[in-house]
Amino acid sequence: MSASTKSVKPFGEWKTPISSAIATAKASRFQDLVLDATDNGNDVVYWSEIRFDEGGRTVVSSCEVGKSEPKDWTPAGFSARTTVHEYGGGNIFVQKGNLYFSNFSDQRLYKQLAPDSTPTPVTAADTSYRYANGHMSAKTNLIYIIREDHKPTNSVICLDPSTQQEKVLACGADFYSTPKVSLDGEKICWVQWFHPSMPWYDTELWTAKLTKSGDAIIEGSAKKIAGGKDVSVMIPRWTPSGELRFISDENNWWNVYESALDGSITNIYKMDQEVGQPAWLLVISHMIPTLLALEKKDFQHRFYFSSATELLKSGRVYCFAHSAIQVSTLISVNILDGKVEILRKSQQVDIDEGYLSKFTEICYNTTDGGKSYANYYKPTNKDYEGPDGELPPLLVKAHGGPTSSATTSLQLPIQYFTSRGFAVLDVNYRGSTGYGREYRLKLADKWGIYDVEDCCAAAQHLADNKLVDKNKLCIDGGSAGGYTTLACLAFKDVFKAGQL
Repeated sequence: MSASTKSVKPFGEWKTPISSAIATAKASRFQDLVLDATDNGNDVVYWSEIRFDEGGRTVVSSCEVGKSEPKDWTPAGFSARTTVHEYGGGNIFVQKGNLYFSNFSDQRLYKQLAPDSTPTPVTAADTSYRYANGHMSAKTNLIYIIREDHKPTNSVICLDPSTQQEKVLACGADFYSTPKVSLDGEKICWVQWFHPSMPWYDTELWTAKLTKSGDAIIEGSAKKIAGGKDVSVMIPRWTPSGELRFISDENNWWNVYESALDGSITNIYKMDQEVGQPAWLLVISHMIPTLLALEKKDFQHRFYFSSATELLKSGRVYCFAHSAIQVSTLISVNILDGKVEILRKSQQVDIDEGYLSKFTEICYNTTDGGKSYANYYKPTNKDYEGPDGELPPLLVKAHGGPTSSATTSLQLPIQYFTSRGFAVLDVNYRGSTGYGREYRLKLADKWGIYDVEDCCAAAQHLADNKLVDKNKLCIDGGSAGGYTTLACLAFKDVFKAGQL
């Protein structure tokens, strides 16, 4: 139906195929993504996904490189989810075809040989320990992993899976993440931080030399190489030649840095953009080499990339990706020719694009001389348009965190409203991730103030520009965004309605 033949109907009353059942359908949520690379090229990609239609059980699946038939690994009665730091993450790792995962019910670490095999524990029973963010060295045949006793002692340990013997390698800090051993088995790195800092405030990157057996650190060899006060570092990775790459916000933006063999540190891909996220979860995906490769290539499709595996010799990389009209999806990308292959979607969606609104990012002025950002979705429906002289109602969305950010993937709850004639504004208030460290930390001592003021200013900005009806402004949010919603309704006189 062309614009000239659209039916005229008041905003908010348009008919749409996006029903409440579709908008609230239970989608899966992807988490871990790892690649088991082999010398013969028979590589296998593994991922975990929270399946809400199975009561929130976390299931591990795999797919051989070059094939598109995923196999489920996690049998009934198991759920591959750790509760280290409560938020978990870093639930799985793989070595030579063997899957290791933390099981939710008992928090023991298990080994599984094949999709149809029964998992066997590699940690002792009847302990209060939890395990996450594991990694197995092909040189030492030991597992290097975070162990938490929930009292709250955190440690970096090594574990012999054949004997269940555990040895502490690093302790003393309040929190640890991402232990990684160099490919030659001679060095280990990890990230640590101290209460009351959050990992997006101040973290430290440490390295140490391992003994020949790999089960102890050589005395006096441990040293901090990056991070500290007012710097957040994350996701260290050793290169095949022994350099250490990591993400740091030392220059305000989470960029990729490299610690060379001579100890010098360089920002190897400087840009005013971020490739990191707040480390609520213990991530293990190989983001660094992949992001460098993807940044240099134009593709047939516009995607926003999140977690990714390392780059294969064939030019193929596996990613979780999404777009304004695509839900979160596991894809393979060939960076040589730009070919994209879809392996699994978090949700099956079959909706005509004529009913989907694509967001535009806006920047607007807010209080104390600041600026804020939001994703603006205009009312969109191929069959309808609003009456002349009438403006649409607006739904403002406040994300959680509060250090999260407005999602850039297809969100059917948003499309539920836009296809009915609502405008939607998904706000990245001050304190959100994606705009640098300075912006991210603006909520310090201002939570419940700046987020509230930015949501109100966002709505007022659209109303002042005659894009929405100033008398039909609504807001919603969950978690931290729910607090923002309540505060907007309690302390401001901008919105007519709100929901949590």
